[in-house]
Amino acid sequence: NKITDSAIINTVSSTIDSKVNAGVSNIKLGNANLFKGFPTIEPYELPIYQDVGSFKQFSNNFAFDPADYIGEQFTISFYAKSPNGAGKLQLYNRNINPRYFYFEPVILTNSLGNEWQYFTHTITNIDRGEGFTPSNKIEIYSPDKKGVLVKEVKIEKGNKATAWCPSFADIEQSISESEKVLNENIDNAISD
Repeated sequence: NKITDSAIINTVSSTIDSKVNAGVSNIKLGNANLFKGFPTIEPYELPIYQDVGSFKQFSNNFAFDPADYIGEQFTISFYAKSPNGAGKLQLYNRNINPRYFYFEPVILTNSLGNEWQYFTHTITNIDRGEGFTPSNKIEIYSPDKKGVLVKEVKIEKGNKATAWCPSFADIEQSISESEKVLNENIDNAISD
């Protein structure tokens, strides 16, 4: 019976190892993605805002503390499209008067359409002082179209956007979840 348990464990481990290695070999890392919480390239639909547009305040998605990077440049990049007709698309961080990573609305386009479009915007992270609220967010807003989709959101240091990759925080979470499943499978194999 121990031979069978050992054989099962080896088979399960070998299968998981090969799947993890195959998945990792397909990851192309450019500059580190500092935007966590979106580990895949699947499109995300911005929630409806004021029954006419789409808006999302991506809060607590930074994999870094902006207070540690005063004076540094960061580039935000993502794809977007509007399946419900052409509309305006804005990117900013000004609600609640953020202390860090503040920038006024930037009109990325006045004619976001039904085809994926790629957008980038570079900011310099400043400290606006103690009278402002610490924040960890970016805001994407389409004031006149519902159902706007975004994908491959990335924040990286520097002034040049590179190809999307998952954040290290998302990779670590995925590995942790895979380890949990592996351990559950091993425990189930041994108890059978």
